[in-house]
Amino acid sequence: MSKGFKLGVFAFLALASLLLAPVCGAAVRGDVDGDGAVTISDAVLALRASVGLTTLSPESTEAADVAPRPGLQGRAVGDGAVTVSDVVRILQVVVGLLDQSQLSPVVNTHLYALNGRTPFGSPGTVSVVDIEGMLAKRQDASVVNAFTAGAVPNHMVIAGELGYIVNSVSNSLQIVDLRTHKDVRPPIYLGDGTNPMQVALPGNGKAYVSLLLTDEVAVVDLMSGSVVNRIKVGKAPTGVISARGKVYVTNTAFSYDPVANKVTYGKGTVSVIDAGTDRVLKTLDVGMNPQFAAVDPKGRIHVACTGDYGATPGEIAVIDPRADAVVAVLPLGGAPGPIAISFDGRACVADTVNGVTGYDANTLTVTIPPERGLKLGGSVFDVKVDSMGRFYAALFDKDKVVAFDPSTGEVLAEAPTGSGPQALAVK
Repeated sequence: MSKGFKLGVFAFLALASLLLAPVCGAAVRGDVDGDGAVTISDAVLALRASVGLTTLSPESTEAADVAPRPGLQGRAVGDGAVTVSDVVRILQVVVGLLDQSQLSPVVNTHLYALNGRTPFGSPGTVSVVDIEGMLAKRQDASVVNAFTAGAVPNHMVIAGELGYIVNSVSNSLQIVDLRTHKDVRPPIYLGDGTNPMQVALPGNGKAYVSLLLTDEVAVVDLMSGSVVNRIKVGKAPTGVISARGKVYVTNTAFSYDPVANKVTYGKGTVSVIDAGTDRVLKTLDVGMNPQFAAVDPKGRIHVACTGDYGATPGEIAVIDPRADAVVAVLPLGGAPGPIAISFDGRACVADTVNGVTGYDANTLTVTIPPERGLKLGGSVFDVKVDSMGRFYAALFDKDKVVAFDPSTGEVLAEAPTGSGPQALAVK
């Protein structure tokens, strides 16, 4: 943003502020006037407060305090004061340069590792790691087998105090109370031979689970615990993620010929589902073998197209959910898998061949090419990042999770897990 543009924006805000009176009782971060939305009015009120033209209520002050991130004195965001930096971040949300969720992070305290290296059909386990304890290198930071999962737990999403675990071989969705480590209901069965892979929770009371072997997404009503719909998508869906009231499903077009003992990949696509109607709105073409997706700070969806682990290198497709269009493609190379994107746009990618690769999600430039992939001492099956911008990796063959610095590749701390940690979740 140019200096002239900034001055022009603030001149406009100063003029507009004369027409607005102070309002108290804000509801969420960025919503300074408490009307339920982040708008130009919130930026105006924050600006008035920053230059001493008005005094905000304690609630509105907290809503306006959205910078810096990470915050000071252990805060996930904010420094206890309303400044021009807060005004800029609110404006970024107003004009669509920043997703509103970036204004209200919570400090993450725990990692969950899904352990799936067990005899075929046997239950997996979940390890629970205290993040601060691990970083402090305490021996008691990890509960190695805190509770039982189904066979081959592949993916976990956390909402509030509940963990939603997809068990691929058990063909089930398991819902666990993370305070007690007990199932809140019997696992929800998704059907014989479905091989569920991942789950998304768009916030409408339903879960959307990709079913690899039936080319469907199962829609689960979370109140009744029943499958209420099965949506046909592309061939061999794996990744699933929600954004702007929609669900995005990555279709790998994977095919296996048992006679020739050969794997092939057709055209990779992403199905866009309206979470209100459960209908496919659009199908987007992407690169070969799209398996995983993540949302960046701007609210865009990054899809890891893994390639064929050989002649066809992987790439990252970037989707704008406002237009449901692929707006950029980054030729990352290697065999990109799960993606973790920090609040400031640093992206790390698990690559079972090359370790951890990386790129800048803002500029779409490669920062860690495959030939300089971070090995971290083991086979990296998943990566995650917490609200403070700290990165973690699951080392499947070493039965541990590590915290690492992506700028240097240094392993900062580690904690033991159960056998074969293949996916992580952060709470």
